[in-house]
Amino acid sequence: MYSMKSIAIVGIVLISLCFGLDYMSNLKKKDQLQQIILQHPTIIDVRTEQEFQAAHIKGAINIPLESLNNKYTLLNKNTTYITTCSHGIRSKKALYVLQKKGFQNVFDGGAWLGLQNLLIKK
Repeated sequence: MYSMKSIAIVGIVLISLCFGLDYMSNLKKKDQLQQIILQHPTIIDVRTEQEFQAAHIKGAINIPLESLNNKYTLLNKNTTYITTCSHGIRSKKALYVLQKKGFQNVFDGGAWLGLQNLLIKK
């Protein structure tokens, strides 16, 4: 049988690996977004109109996720877009919606405050 100490060590190693991989994934995403930002993409904020009015990235357009299936036709498929929202869940859903509609130059920006910080650093 394995001792509790051995099991604990294995657990700690596995958790560390998971967090390490997540951290590396986040760094890669951040680097990718910084490169895309240099192309001057259009930011699509998919939060509600009320959330957008309270605060948003300067120059962003607001198309709430609930409206995206109907309003995607207002967008140009040749334009580069970054989706954003409050925490990153809706922006990822918006990314999938736009990709299914044939958009190839669309990227998930996650939470708008984090994306705004990247835009300021450019």
